[in-house]
Amino acid sequence: MDFGEGLAKTFVRVKDAGGRTALHFAAAGGKTHVCKYLVQDLGLDANLKDRKGETPLNCATRGQQNQTVAWLAANGGNPNLGNDKGFCALHYAATNGLKDLMQLLISKGAVIEAESDGGTPLHCAAALGRKEAVKILLDREANPNKVSGIYTPLMNSISARSFECVNLLLKAGADPNLGWKGQTPLCNASVQGETDIIKCLLKAGANPNVADIFWLLQDGLTPLEIVGMHSNLAGVMILFPVTSRIPTIPNWSLDGIMKHLHSEEGRRQILSILIFETKWNGLKMFETVVCELNAEIHASLFNWGLKKKETFLLAKSRGEEAFRRKDYMDATYWYSLAIDSSLYDATVFSNRSLCWARLNDGSRALSDAEACVALRPDWGKAHYRVGVAWKLLGVRKFSEIISLEWKLSKPSLECLYLRESELYAWNFESPRHRLLQAASDGKLKLLKALGEELDFGEGLAKMFVQVKDAGGRTALHFAAAEGKTHVCKYLVQDLGLDANLKDRKGGDTPLNHATLGQQNQTVAWLAANGANPNLGNAEGFCALHYAAEKGLKDLMRLLISKGAEIEAESHAGTPLQCAAAHGRKEAVKMLLDRKANQAGADPNLDSNGLNPLHYAAAEGESEIIKCMLKAGANPNVTETSRKAIQQSLLLKSGGPVCFNCYSLLQDGLTPLEIAALHSDHAAVMVLLPVTSRIPTYPDWSLVGIMKYVHSDEGRRQRELKKMEMFLLSKSRGEEAFKRKDYVDAIYWYSQAIIASPCDATVFSNRSLCWARLNEGSRALTDAEACVALRPDWGKAHYREGVAWKLLGNLPMAAEAFAEGLKVDPENKELKVALRDAVEAEFGIPVSLGIRIIRME
Repeated sequence: MDFGEGLAKTFVRVKDAGGRTALHFAAAGGKTHVCKYLVQDLGLDANLKDRKGETPLNCATRGQQNQTVAWLAANGGNPNLGNDKGFCALHYAATNGLKDLMQLLISKGAVIEAESDGGTPLHCAAALGRKEAVKILLDREANPNKVSGIYTPLMNSISARSFECVNLLLKAGADPNLGWKGQTPLCNASVQGETDIIKCLLKAGANPNVADIFWLLQDGLTPLEIVGMHSNLAGVMILFPVTSRIPTIPNWSLDGIMKHLHSEEGRRQILSILIFETKWNGLKMFETVVCELNAEIHASLFNWGLKKKETFLLAKSRGEEAFRRKDYMDATYWYSLAIDSSLYDATVFSNRSLCWARLNDGSRALSDAEACVALRPDWGKAHYRVGVAWKLLGVRKFSEIISLEWKLSKPSLECLYLRESELYAWNFESPRHRLLQAASDGKLKLLKALGEELDFGEGLAKMFVQVKDAGGRTALHFAAAEGKTHVCKYLVQDLGLDANLKDRKGGDTPLNHATLGQQNQTVAWLAANGANPNLGNAEGFCALHYAAEKGLKDLMRLLISKGAEIEAESHAGTPLQCAAAHGRKEAVKMLLDRKANQAGADPNLDSNGLNPLHYAAAEGESEIIKCMLKAGANPNVTETSRKAIQQSLLLKSGGPVCFNCYSLLQDGLTPLEIAALHSDHAAVMVLLPVTSRIPTYPDWSLVGIMKYVHSDEGRRQRELKKMEMFLLSKSRGEEAFKRKDYVDAIYWYSQAIIASPCDATVFSNRSLCWARLNEGSRALTDAEACVALRPDWGKAHYREGVAWKLLGNLPMAAEAFAEGLKVDPENKELKVALRDAVEAEFGIPVSLGIRIIRME
């Protein structure tokens, strides 16, 4: 088979359908002598990849060939070279619980925290209950709280029903309350019915009163309700003594709880939660659903949920809502649930493909698009999705696919964009992406080589600033986020890049990225080499906010020593407020202890109408409350002077700010009332002795306060106060807008939103104010909220289009105007805006008669 090109090239060229060479086969079969011949005698690359990106070392690990793994690792095999989904040799060894191989790979430099589609090696081991593998990784300081996709190692081990792994992770510091999208470890254990794990989690500090999304549940059920629904009496007996009373259950006893959950009224309440207050798209009203499902209420979703059709409709609806919010990861989650319920619906595959595309994941976008084509080969949009995916993957073969879409459907606005980009704008070559990946992986030699390849005479420094991903992140941002300090040194010291470069998405600096990635060494180096710790992003978040939010004590000390401002303001307040809101007790204590010197944190500093004590009360952190009271926090504060806050924040930020109060808190309430509203007895007991009596409360005692805040009268008074506040704030906002005082108008509209967060007109008005102040990002946030609340309102889409135009994104602006015309076809303002946006983008006149195809 050697036709004169040499044996080495022949052995590389000859592959099977999966791209595997003789070296891959020899490694997988443990034929070390064949590997020696191919690598040592013929000089083949020990890191050859097949079509899925698997290396010979990966193949040998999967085949459990210890001797071959050892030889390859000692002769050029890179243990950190992952496949197309990021899986390295250590992931495979951990998944299969191969202790000896894991120790061997780690000794050869395998990265403990290597990321993949399935998470880190610790995620993989925990998911299959490999306790020995989990122990090895934890002994080498693997992060037990690492969130990958939607799971933590603890959540994985609970799903695997492995008590041993759960115990090991909790002892290593796993957070017993850390979940995703409202799915908590304790609720997961309750669903699994694992009483030993429930006990273990409670002992470690799991909160039994946190409700869980529980698949499709919007408002959620507590762990007690979940075990009760499953008739798990042992679980109920464990959780009952530690769970706060649930008002909807009339008889608060073991027998009463079980009877209620299995009664007609109990099932009715659960169904009420399931159907999300009767607001499903395309579903019937609550009473009708109850009648139709009365006999089948126990079916699916852990024997209590919805029939498949309803599950599909709800999941698809939630996916569409998430897509409108631009939360594409959440949308893929809901669309996946819809696909599980209905495997043959092409529109959902199409929608999920679009989400993957927006997340720049071409491989997954292509997989869903091809499934869509297989289901509906006569649908133009299916072929369009395939074309977009190929484009993302850097393959120039989408012209014929788009042409096919053109034949099958009338020209859509999306198709116009893609054809235009093909002709004029698209230059999506792989070296740019490889360069960013090399920075992220810390491959300095490859980074330099790719830099030379992409430099067209402007100089390396300018090239490295210009090459960015869709979020405006440069090689410096990627290197900082992954802790590749040597790459940062090369870019900043050798090439002279600005250490304070901001990305496009949020305005975060490399220092912010390094802090978010918990890369202590890189943070220290950047802070010592020109990085400004007080340079905030578009929301005002600095590195200290992120460190406080995550409770990273060492990083906080480092940043403060480098001049980070203790009282730096952000959308979410000061670092102290961020730490309090996330229950980071050590971080709160550290910031309050700084009071010993002149740069101390003020426990009464107000931001956005709330002081840190409000946040702590809302989060139920009684220890933090005690700490703040000891430091001098005022327990009687309800709100701060509006003008004082406004002037303070404007002076600090140098421009308009967003007064976005913490969503769970009601304006005008003391910390005591907030704690009582959350049924937090411990916090109420701490605050009651130091809080001045409130005249409207007839019984000023623990029981009296708890009864009053949850009484009809207490609720009525709060609702009246909120409505009065809403009407007054909206009126004052309109007055301020008329006199062109947009900052003042924004403040009053923000107060109106706090009182009534579902009023689309106020979001629309505030978006307009941000637009008048040239704040495109904030105008877009409000416009998207407006669209989510009233998707059938043309003005909402118009506001979104204006915001995109301010941000310089004409295609997205045109898309928003086009969506508006779908719901309001006669709107002249939208027609003119769409025409102007398309003409400005393409530089050619566009007829307003173009038919816009609705996305399915």
